[in-house]
This record gives sequence, structure tokens and C-alpha cells, in this order.
Amino acid sequence: MNNKLPYLITAFGISINVLGGFVATFYDLPIFLNNLGTILCGLLLGPAGGALTGLLKFNYWFYC
Repeated sequence: MNNKLPYLITAFGISINVLGGFVATFYDLPIFLNNLGTILCGLLLGPAGGALTGLLKFNYWFYC
């Protein structure tokens, strides 16, 4: 496995989370689309990768 692939998957998961959050907020959808990237990273990278993606997404969402 390439050493940069987990970083790429994590960045892609964070972008899916942010984009899903904006879509759900814009259209007033009653579903949590901002967790799809975390679930995807958890499936591909394991629990630690999913937790890291969720933590980084929370920091982005909270501070920006």
C-alpha cells in the first residue's frame, strides 16, 4: 500500500463531510450527510482512520 494513500483517503473523507454538511443545511434535509466521509474512511482505513477523519472534520467545522 502506498504511504500517501491514507492521507489522500482522509482528505477525501473530510471534503465529503464538509460538502455533505453544506448540502444538508442548504436543502434543510433531515439526514446527516456530513458523516458519509467518516463512515467511508472507517471502512477503508479502520477505526483509527475513521476517528481521525471525524476529529479533523470537527475541528474544521468548529473553527471555520
